Amino acid sequence: RALNINQSIGFKLQEGFALNNIAGSLTSLKKYSEAEAYCTKALDIALKEKFQPLFLNVYQNMYRLNKGNKQFSIALAYHEKLLMAKDTLFTAQKNKQIEELRAKYESEEKERENKNLIRESELRENQLKVTRSLLFFIAIFAIIVTVLAIIYFKSLVKNRKANTELLILNKHIQEQKEEISAQAEEL
Repeated sequence: RALNINQSIGFKLQEGFALNNIAGSLTSLKKYSEAEAYCTKALDIALKEKFQPLFLNVYQNMYRLNKGNKQFSIALAYHEKLLMAKDTLFTAQKNKQIEELRAKYESEEKERENKNLIRESELRENQLKVTRSLLFFIAIFAIIVTVLAIIYFKSLVKNRKANTELLILNKHIQEQKEEISAQAEEL
């Protein structure tokens, strides 16, 4: 029934497994010629679809079938094919695992690299903020010092001017005092 459903739907791989299962059942019932026909059909599908697990099952059934039918040389040939197919499947799985591990390692390495770059970027950004803040405070300090220097300079100029005026006034007062003293002596 499963064979008919898979044939009608067109699922070749499922059809191959159904044919192989029928062959296995027929082998158990020692109906070797019928089992071989089903195995051959399943093997054809496995070859067309290049589906490794189906190869394994078909080779296993062909080995059991020929061993049960006492065709040991053919059974040995299928057993060797079975071992080679298992080895091929094992190698493919290991290669896939190695590739997945390599991809995972590279992904994690890139992630670490990205995190390091982000940290470096944040550090540079913080250093830039500190530098800008420092420059800002230096500029404010320079402005304050300049303003204070201008105020001091203006104050100094004012004091000198005031001192000069006081000296001139003192000189006038001294002159007037001398005049008054001279007039007082004359009188």
